[in-house]
Amino acid sequence: MNIKNTVIPVLFAAFAAAAISCEQEPPVEFALDGNEFNVEATGGTCNVEVSSPGEWVATTNVPWITVSPANGKGSEMCSIIVDSSVVFTSEEPTRKGIVRISVQDNDPREITVTQKNFPYQITLADAEVTIPNFDDKENRWFEVLVKTNVDFTVDPKYQEDPTLGIEGGWLEVEQQPLELDRGARPRNVKLKFTWDINSVPEDRSADVNFVPAGNVDESYFSELDVLNVLQTAAARIKENSREGDSTALIGIAQALGVWQMWDASIPMTRWSGVELWESDDENLDGRVKSATFYMYKTEDYIPFQVQYLTAAEELVFYSNENSFRHENLDIGPYILELGGDDSRLKRLTISAHGIEDLPDEFSRLKNLEYLNLSSNNFKKIPDVLTPDNFPNLHALLLNTNQRALVYDLSNITVTEDLFSSKYGGLFEENLRPENDGCGFPRRFLTWNKLDTLTLGVNYLEGELPSDEDLLAMPGIEAYTDADYVGQDTLATYLKDHNVPKVLTNLKRFTINHNRFTGVMPDWLMYHPNFDLWDPLVLVFSQEGKMRDGSLAGFSNEKTNLDYYYKEYPNKRFAPDNSGDGE
Repeated sequence: MNIKNTVIPVLFAAFAAAAISCEQEPPVEFALDGNEFNVEATGGTCNVEVSSPGEWVATTNVPWITVSPANGKGSEMCSIIVDSSVVFTSEEPTRKGIVRISVQDNDPREITVTQKNFPYQITLADAEVTIPNFDDKENRWFEVLVKTNVDFTVDPKYQEDPTLGIEGGWLEVEQQPLELDRGARPRNVKLKFTWDINSVPEDRSADVNFVPAGNVDESYFSELDVLNVLQTAAARIKENSREGDSTALIGIAQALGVWQMWDASIPMTRWSGVELWESDDENLDGRVKSATFYMYKTEDYIPFQVQYLTAAEELVFYSNENSFRHENLDIGPYILELGGDDSRLKRLTISAHGIEDLPDEFSRLKNLEYLNLSSNNFKKIPDVLTPDNFPNLHALLLNTNQRALVYDLSNITVTEDLFSSKYGGLFEENLRPENDGCGFPRRFLTWNKLDTLTLGVNYLEGELPSDEDLLAMPGIEAYTDADYVGQDTLATYLKDHNVPKVLTNLKRFTINHNRFTGVMPDWLMYHPNFDLWDPLVLVFSQEGKMRDGSLAGFSNEKTNLDYYYKEYPNKRFAPDNSGDGE
């Protein structure tokens, strides 16, 4: 067989078949596998397959659509990328754009992209929050993430029931700045809610509404969420009972963070700092008569459980950690519930606690006889402290309110308001017009019920009111012959020198380590009880420099009481006297 002759026909047949095959393959037509897309307001990507006999180019008529790749050759997958909308539905429900793909010698093909615009929305990541009835102040908050494209205000609607003691106003909100600089695109913003203690043994709730700012029709909103906040009930305390008192004491100690807690397994009769009534009155017997809370750490007001100690005659709150650092620390509303005409509370100490002022409602404790407010951060003597508000008060302690010691007040460059806030020390008493440029509280001079008044270790400054000044004040008169009836120790110096009769019952008085200066007036130096006050230490001793740079101290300061006993010879060797007269 001739192989050469056989191979040639076979090859020819193969070439012929290949030629016929090429002639049968149809040419590529310019086409797209889609010409219309609908996209949500958040944007997205749509894919379209481009079939082309040659090179093609894609363009768009709007800036919010991009095409990738923007050109190509032959058949290729093309991505149409749609940005998120910046338009609200209140203007137009949708917006449209065109993608045009062109090929030489062919009519261009168009793709219509329809995108929804954003509706107004205020939505929450979590629309329900549950919080406990109590926690430390620094923990009493929660955050809520809000997604929105419109500014808004927060409007809590509280569940209120006066019959159960459920009241509103226990939520406060702090909102981060809302930057709506991207049109209708929603933004996330955090709201920080702080909450108050629930003192009622009932759950309470609030529906927090988000009110759109401006004149936005709520029909344009797709979502307008409401935040529901549920706060659990407080533990129920049995009122007017020994059991309730013990529960209240434990609750107060826990809330304050008292360092040394009472052991609830030990009878209350053995609790340190607690005294119980022993009385034939079954409503009193065994209940708390007095209680002391000492050495604790709180930035909060006096706990709500205190309102259940209705049998207490005396309560002591003393030594809060770093009390001088606390700002705007409030005593709170609950201790005021122990006030009223039938209040048993007669002695109250809130000392070294960190408070700066007292509310006007403090006058509800009008049966107080002893009030110790020493070592706090008072900027001034609270306005509520008057004899009219506290007709039974005989002891008022307001000493040692300096938050920090400043020897030379003239070196302080801050404003008076800032100084008062930073250093305390009753400094604002110096600014009261009625004190006439001196920090001594003139209104106290007619509070004749007082037997104890301590004002030492503060920033009171200036000259004490003179005898003439006091005699010009309403309600103050000089000693007369009538004051000597039945008195064998009263110095005739008082009436002979027309000395004002003020604070006649004072047995303890301190103004030491302030910034008083000038001449000490006779109403003080010859006061009938002056020798009982340890005056060489607790009256004469002043400290530091005043705001004008002058040195504090009285120009007629004495080193002993000989001058005094010269006028009070019958008191010189009395056993209760103090001073150098013996």
